[in-house]
Amino acid sequence: MAFEPGGMSEKLGNRYEGRWVAKQLLRLLNENIQSVTVELIGPDEQGVDLLVVGKDGVRQLQQCKARCGSRESWTISALRDKGILGHLRHHLDRDQNHKFSLVTAIPAQTFADICESARNSNDNPRDFFQYQIQDVSEQRRKIFQDFCEAVELDPQIEEDLGKAFNYLKRTYIELFPDDRNTWSDLLTYSSFLLTGEPETALSTLLTYAENEDRYRQPIYVDELRRFLAENHKIHPKKLEHDDRITPAIEELQRQFSDSIRPGLINSAIIPREETPRIIESIDKGHDVVVHGAAGNGKSGVMYELTNYLQQQNIPYLPIRLDRRIPSNTAREFGVNLGLPESPAYCLAGLAADRKCVLILDQLDSIRWTAAHSFGAMDVCKEILRQVRSLRGAGKNIAIVFACRTFDLENDPEIKRLFAEGKEQGISKIPVKEFSDEQLKAIIGQEITSLTKAQKRILSCPQNLAIWMELKKEGAMPVFRSATELMRRFWDNRRRLLEEQAGISADQMDAFLAPLLGYMESKGEISAPATLVANKPTMQDAFVSFGILQQGVNRISFCHQRYLDHLIAERLLQKIYQGTGSVIEWLGPKENQSLFRREQLRQVLAMLSEESPADFFNTARELLESTAVRFHLKHLVLELIGQIDEIADDIGAYFLKLLDEPHWRDHVQETVFLGHHPWVSYLLNAGIISKWIESEDEQKINRALWLLRTVAAHIPDPVTEILAPLVGKGDDWPVTCRETSDHSILEGFPTVHVFSILPTEMFWRHVVQA
Repeated sequence: MAFEPGGMSEKLGNRYEGRWVAKQLLRLLNENIQSVTVELIGPDEQGVDLLVVGKDGVRQLQQCKARCGSRESWTISALRDKGILGHLRHHLDRDQNHKFSLVTAIPAQTFADICESARNSNDNPRDFFQYQIQDVSEQRRKIFQDFCEAVELDPQIEEDLGKAFNYLKRTYIELFPDDRNTWSDLLTYSSFLLTGEPETALSTLLTYAENEDRYRQPIYVDELRRFLAENHKIHPKKLEHDDRITPAIEELQRQFSDSIRPGLINSAIIPREETPRIIESIDKGHDVVVHGAAGNGKSGVMYELTNYLQQQNIPYLPIRLDRRIPSNTAREFGVNLGLPESPAYCLAGLAADRKCVLILDQLDSIRWTAAHSFGAMDVCKEILRQVRSLRGAGKNIAIVFACRTFDLENDPEIKRLFAEGKEQGISKIPVKEFSDEQLKAIIGQEITSLTKAQKRILSCPQNLAIWMELKKEGAMPVFRSATELMRRFWDNRRRLLEEQAGISADQMDAFLAPLLGYMESKGEISAPATLVANKPTMQDAFVSFGILQQGVNRISFCHQRYLDHLIAERLLQKIYQGTGSVIEWLGPKENQSLFRREQLRQVLAMLSEESPADFFNTARELLESTAVRFHLKHLVLELIGQIDEIADDIGAYFLKLLDEPHWRDHVQETVFLGHHPWVSYLLNAGIISKWIESEDEQKINRALWLLRTVAAHIPDPVTEILAPLVGKGDDWPVTCRETSDHSILEGFPTVHVFSILPTEMFWRHVVQA
């Protein structure tokens, strides 16, 4: 039946097309297709109302034509006269990956059957013509002949027959009735997929492209879902066994955001200079490694990055590897995340032709225990290879890792992961501490009451977050070290839990005990939620006060440093009671993972403040023990190097190590280099003078090297030690005189360089500078 003539015909035609668009958008929401474009421009525009891109990337150009006058069905001549076959030929000739579809309310049954037969043939045009056209019926023979004539082909010519066969294989007749049943089907489909009234949802979809200026540009599922949720409170329904990609990715985005947002300073994003550098690297097609010290705000930078990506409608998939540990294969990892495939493949599939970013945060966490083995790292390598392979195939995808600098520089597996891809472009971006300007902007005028040492401590974002939280109480928190600040935090939490939640200190310890026991024994930073499931009220209180976080069937501390502090506290109690020691706690070498490293740091820092004698004895035991792995001994040297006041026994001990070949380089570079209290100790002990006055070139260069690294901090003692060298240039060791690289003297005032270098060397140094 034909539409009524006049304006009503146009209105009904627009309604018909609008309902078909709504159906395609519902298919998009169900992830049956990649994208929908309404109204096209350029070569795609001719005779086409929609462009639908399938999940396989094939483009189907669709023309909506509800009626053909008063005809009850389409004939080949009608298809030709309405220009439809001309459009079909134009678009199928342009690209072999194109398909053409006529969407109509009236049938073209025999022609549609011929097209279907072509798709179900053996791919031999001559066989198709003989057995599926000639031998079937006169009607088929006539329609096929009419079609060939309409597209100016002669089936008796082999090449033309092949072309006609190819056209038919890529041609579809979509029968879409314009009646109440179709409208009812759309309502049912909408009700199946979306919350709220289906009429409201359909009405929104019918006008989406027009009202949101989305004509002539691809509409993607994540953008459409976000629009429906944010503007109309229409959400996808959670269907049992839903294997669609978008809901799983949205859930992972929510989990990632929820795990970081509570720890933001002042509950807000603080712009970091590292984030634009990450974005710039991604735009250049580089993968990125974001690294920094513990507490320097790497996750905060990742949170700022995801916020930017969401604002720019760039698809992204963030995964915290400390909470979702990979195993076996990338595909199995994806399935465990709720995805149907590898995270890289799923994200690329969702993004289609758009830029997209995969984020793997806390990479170092999978290397903290032997239990995590090499399997997790192998999965990360596989995902990285997949991303590069997808990029090589034309996908605009990048991967961003985040891990601690120590692990990036020292863990062999992590180093190997990124060393293998240098030629493919990896940007390593360090996350630095807050600058003085940033601190002032965050703290305000109260920064003037802080000492230089306190500012240095608060330049670490995690420390600043704790300080700002404590400051909410009104008074300025008193602290002299990061450890003391952490202790203030726990004192504050214990008091607030007792005053506002009625949880005593003993109850708090009893509640945390099974969590701490599990995490410490397993070497993990989360525990099964069932361990505290019988105390939901207490669990809610710990979450509310920013101590714990609830994940997917797991529970963890809001920051790993909270866990490290509590484990260190428990160990110290045993040490003071004489019932335990650090060596016993560390256990055999196979248990001395990177998980233990930060806890050992906390233990030694607390010992240094509370009991210097125990600290020195413990440090010496660790360094001298053959049962302690070197990365933990190196940590001891780091902490020793940070001491401001050098006691005689500690100083004498490390001077002794400095003379031992096995320790010399490690002690020199980790304890003395760049640490002016230790260089001052060497100056006061007369060691630097002895080295300079000796004939040993290594000792002379060592002295100059150490002095250079602290000249800015202690200029007067450096000047005093160099002054006697004036006029001794001709006697300077041959190696120093002949070298063309005077980097060991950088940092000295020019007058001192002039004084200790022969004239020829001085001018050469000036020219090189």
